[in-house]
Amino acid sequence: AFKVYEELAMYYRDRKDTLKTIEYYERFVLHDSMHSRILGFLSGWHRITGNAEKAFAYGEKAIRYGTKAPEIYYQIGVDYTNHGKFDTALTLMKKSLDLDPSNPMVANSIGTIYMRKRQDYKSALRYFIHTIRLDSLYAQAYLNSGFCLVKLNEYTQARPYFERFFFLMPDDPRREKVFELLSHQ
Repeated sequence: AFKVYEELAMYYRDRKDTLKTIEYYERFVLHDSMHSRILGFLSGWHRITGNAEKAFAYGEKAIRYGTKAPEIYYQIGVDYTNHGKFDTALTLMKKSLDLDPSNPMVANSIGTIYMRKRQDYKSALRYFIHTIRLDSLYAQAYLNSGFCLVKLNEYTQARPYFERFFFLMPDDPRREKVFELLSHQ
């Protein structure tokens, strides 16, 4: 009988009534507190309303109960990144990428953690190249690849990545600084 709460939540979702949507999903989990899909929905709805604490709590529960929603793993991974817990963030983001291997944003985010927080430029580069393979217009992955190659002293290989980035983002203010860096090598 409590499954009617999901129907009511969807009814209010379709009418763009966020608070009622949340209310009925929360009523649902009062009766089935281990339903990972509904917990994931609640995480997303609370994130939309700006309630980061509840979004995180429901996302954590959804993961604990085995959600198959890659966006939950990704978003909770972002939350962990924002709190400086990079190992946990990487684990969750890699799970997200396992569930949805075609998501360039997740691949780029994993690479970014390797690059900025671990200074593991080889691992980071693998994820940035994967991002580019998934989406050849993902500009940030070209810039990140170029920076990794510079850190690996591969200046000649870095240049085409920077050039592609600036082709995709012609107004980016870093152009002069990046090519000045390359000219000194």
